[in-house]
Order: sequence, then C-alpha cells, then structure tokens
Amino acid sequence: MKSLVIADCSIPEHLFNESVIVDLHNVQFARCTGGLECLKNNGQCRFQDDMTIISKWSAQIPLIIYISRIRYGEFDLAFKKIIEREVCNAQAGYVADGDTTSRNGKAKKKKQLLVIGYGDITEQEQASFKKYLVASSLPYSFTNIDTYFCQEEELDDVLKLFGGVDHERPRP
Repeated sequence: MKSLVIADCSIPEHLFNESVIVDLHNVQFARCTGGLECLKNNGQCRFQDDMTIISKWSAQIPLIIYISRIRYGEFDLAFKKIIEREVCNAQAGYVADGDTTSRNGKAKKKKQLLVIGYGDITEQEQASFKKYLVASSLPYSFTNIDTYFCQEEELDDVLKLFGGVDHERPRP
C-alpha cells in the first residue's frame, strides 16, 4: 500500500490501485473527547474503534489523500472528526508533562498530504481553507500539504487526473 485515500464520498477504486481507500460512510468511530490521553499513552486512544486501524495506517504511509467537501472554508463535519482523532499521529510534535501539553519541535516524518476539496467553493473560501490548514496541527504531521479544489460535478474528472498518483515516485 503506497497511499491512504480517505474520502467522504464514493470514489472509483480502480483509480487508486496501490492505495487503501477509506469511505467515511463505512467507518464507525467516536468523536475525540479532547482529554489528550493519546499523548500521555504513546499515541494510543482510549477508544478502540475503526479509527485505531486508520490511525495505524496513516502513521505508516508516506502519502495520504483527503477527498472532502469543503464548507465555509473548512472540512466537512466527517473530516473534522477524523482530524481530531488523528492528533495521536501528530504526537511527535507534542509532549505531555503532567497536566500540560506543549509542542516539542521534533523533526517531522517525511509524509505528504494531498487534499482534494470539492463543492461550491469561492476563492475566499479557498484562501480561508489554506489558512486553516497552516494553522491546524496538520503541518506538524506532514512535510508537504497540497490542495486542489473543484466543483462537485467535476470531481470524477479530477479523480481521474489524480488517479495513479499512488504509482508515482515520491518527491525528494
């Protein structure tokens, strides 16, 4: 498996032959409670659900592709829940000391994130979304974050364009 594709919609599997595809409609997981037990327990979340497997995959794979509807310059609700639970994979950027948690500045793993955002997205919402990505914890997990936006009716053509990205060699 060369990449992990997490989507909030059905996508053609044949376009991502070398990837594991996760359709969020088929995943059962609890919301993050914000207790940060995962940071205090070596990345282990107290919930043992489908996110346990997804988090393990995301920690091991160098390319992750998010395909999400973008609303008001942010991920849609399903993706927000996933990103909250992914804090355990950003663990290298955090350290828990008693009751406080702080960033420790450790080097990032060489991982890439491609976000394909679809929906009726204005240029202002695209700019807002890019600022959101920079301000989130995602930059602590990825060395490179690329974004691509399209209308929902263009999504199939865009996926054909990016299909096979899991066959390409990673960037140096």
